[in-house]
Amino acid sequence: MKTTVFVIACVLTIAFDAVAEEFPELIKKTRAAVVRIEVSGPGSKSLGSGFVVRDDGVVATNYHVIDDAASGSVIFEDGRSLEIVGLLVERKDHDMALIKVASQDKLPTLPLCERLPEQGEDVFTCGNPKGLRFVVSRGIVSAVADTNEIINSDQRLASELRGDYSPDATWIQTDAPISSGNSGGPLINSKGEVVGINTWNRTDGQNLNFAGSALTLRKMLKLATDVPVPLPKARPNVAQMSAKPADSFAGGSRDRIVLPTDAVLDFSIFSKTATLLSDADRAQMQATGAFSIPYPSGKPFALIQHQSGKLHGVCCAQHENGNAMLIGRYVKGERSGNFRVVSDDGRPLLDAQYSRDDKDGFVCFYQEGSPALVQECSKGKPVWSHRVEDYTVTDSLDHKSVGSEPQSTKMTLLLDSLAAFEKKLKTNEQGVKKLVKELEEDIRKQRAAARGAYSQQMIQQRINARAQQNAAVISGLRAASGF
Repeated sequence: MKTTVFVIACVLTIAFDAVAEEFPELIKKTRAAVVRIEVSGPGSKSLGSGFVVRDDGVVATNYHVIDDAASGSVIFEDGRSLEIVGLLVERKDHDMALIKVASQDKLPTLPLCERLPEQGEDVFTCGNPKGLRFVVSRGIVSAVADTNEIINSDQRLASELRGDYSPDATWIQTDAPISSGNSGGPLINSKGEVVGINTWNRTDGQNLNFAGSALTLRKMLKLATDVPVPLPKARPNVAQMSAKPADSFAGGSRDRIVLPTDAVLDFSIFSKTATLLSDADRAQMQATGAFSIPYPSGKPFALIQHQSGKLHGVCCAQHENGNAMLIGRYVKGERSGNFRVVSDDGRPLLDAQYSRDDKDGFVCFYQEGSPALVQECSKGKPVWSHRVEDYTVTDSLDHKSVGSEPQSTKMTLLLDSLAAFEKKLKTNEQGVKKLVKELEEDIRKQRAAARGAYSQQMIQQRINARAQQNAAVISGLRAASGF
């Protein structure tokens, strides 16, 4: 009998060891976070499932659900539809993706389990098979194994699995019945925790279904930024090339990174930039006319030095919780020297060196507080881009080479994320520059009005003095004349 592996489309699996009367309550808690995914691309439309893993609109699904997508939306059980705005993280070799949807409100989520499930654990699935809405089925965890272990147990699967999945990808096998149209749904235990994401099944047997481990999703979620990149078919086609092995590059530490170009990024050059100004520094800035801008709550937001309607000197901003947000220097409206942007929990987001508003020197883009992309720049353009994992360069891109392209999808995502982050930063900077001009104009008008009021006061004083003088003269004349 021919053995086949069939990629399923859109289910949710939930472990069940609670008593029967608790089962409906578990479903009610779960269904609000499960979504149907509808995507379209060049000449194609497809359906899948997913589930919300972060309340600001981060949804987990299979990568193959959105692989051919240029646009799409997610539909909740209550009928709400939210647009997919982009892709945050992808793991093709595990067939997983985190996408971002547009939402102004906090969304219900499903938590990710911190351990692998035990063999024999009760599970149930719920999703949208064949377009049916939120269908539930139950089963158990049959086995837990990685790709190599599955291949070793059945060599007939070797050609199909090795071509699609990482050898160390962990798979949770379940006999919970699922049907075509269920890819991307979560596998959840009786505590309501996701233990896996349904991905593929075997059609040459009964109920041989496999879900990728939620532990991989947890790692992906840590890499997710707030800036999505376009869906695969909505961005330029990038040639996929094998990354160079990590051991072919020099390594680094938390103090410095030795780059393949023999350049050394010493983080001490940025460490002073991250230091908030002392109270004395702030007092000195305000004494010299720096603008102090508050949040609507009255808490300090920014302290900005300026000159002739332009940013000039130190510019620093902080989050409403008091942690640093941004600090840098400007000369006549242009960035100059070191520049740092920090998240509200104190972790760096971007370090960069500038000259006359152009990136000139190192640029370090962070994810989860660790260096992810280092660029060597000259006169505003990147010369080299290096992808970094655990302070070690894993692949590099020479921008000077004609026709050079990123060597990995991860590099492409990082470059796209950096570009989107810098665009957002530039937009915010333009808003601050406009505000500085308006504040200076307000001060100019206030001073003009004050000068006008002062002039009117002086004129009136002179009129009063003249009247007194005239009265004295008249009194003298009258006394002299005997009136």
